[in-house]
Amino acid sequence: MWPFKFGKNLLNTEFFGDIILYQQTLLIGSTYRTRLYISDLNGNILKVLSSDKVQRKGKPHVPIYYTNQPLMYSKEKNDFYVFTRVDTDYNAPGIWSGTMFLKVPNDADRSAQHVFELPSHFDDYVHGAYFSHSSHLLIEDRYLVLGIPFYNNLLIYDLEKEELIEKAAGSKYFGDALPWSKPDNERHEEFYVSSNSYRELAYDDENGTMYRIAYRGVDYVGPDGQRRNWDNKSPSVVIINEDFEKVGEVDLSQNTYDTRSYFTYDSKLYLSLNHPENNPSEDRMVFVGFKPEKL
Repeated sequence: MWPFKFGKNLLNTEFFGDIILYQQTLLIGSTYRTRLYISDLNGNILKVLSSDKVQRKGKPHVPIYYTNQPLMYSKEKNDFYVFTRVDTDYNAPGIWSGTMFLKVPNDADRSAQHVFELPSHFDDYVHGAYFSHSSHLLIEDRYLVLGIPFYNNLLIYDLEKEELIEKAAGSKYFGDALPWSKPDNERHEEFYVSSNSYRELAYDDENGTMYRIAYRGVDYVGPDGQRRNWDNKSPSVVIINEDFEKVGEVDLSQNTYDTRSYFTYDSKLYLSLNHPENNPSEDRMVFVGFKPEKL
């Protein structure tokens, strides 16, 4: 078991850009989702990379930049990895099909290509718009890790062997979320709030630990007659070691943490206390650190 030790340090911070490549270089995804810009820290554009020239097999290619996570860059391979998803109707199958990442080389001698093809049994699943919020990581410049909102296992693509593996990383409270039997444009939020799901992945390279946030569904309408949203689901943290093995799970207080705002630092997982129902400060973001310790 790996219990969390409550951290004493609170950290106030601000976030800038998408990813720092080098000490003086910034990588930014464009609003139109078809360009990557490399600039210096003064805003001068040094290089523009196109990501709309390569088509996914059988599906249109759509780079997805609007994510809480930074764009991924492999220093060893000098490649960027951009999350992609098919551009289709949320009420129809196809979102979770095809390849999930576009590899964009940072040189002119190699062409971009799509990698990380999902197993075909995902092709026909329909879960609605809110279940499209996946999470991903690049670990050790070798493993692309994808957490799908409705799926217990983590999907891990080995860039060296070019093969996909699965590792059990589900919550102790629930299994895979069943597909939506009757998709309805008006009920996407209700279906998501009342269903179990996963979202954020965080990795601490100092201790080789991965964290996966799981959410238990709640009634869409509470006892007070008010509608709930995704912030009101009951969260827990699944803890995964450097061998991609689940080693524990810790509950978090409901309606306390804004779990979509997070980072790792100094062997701790920091979560924001700025939950809408936790009297957040409008002037600053406040984080609290948790540290896993072996018994």
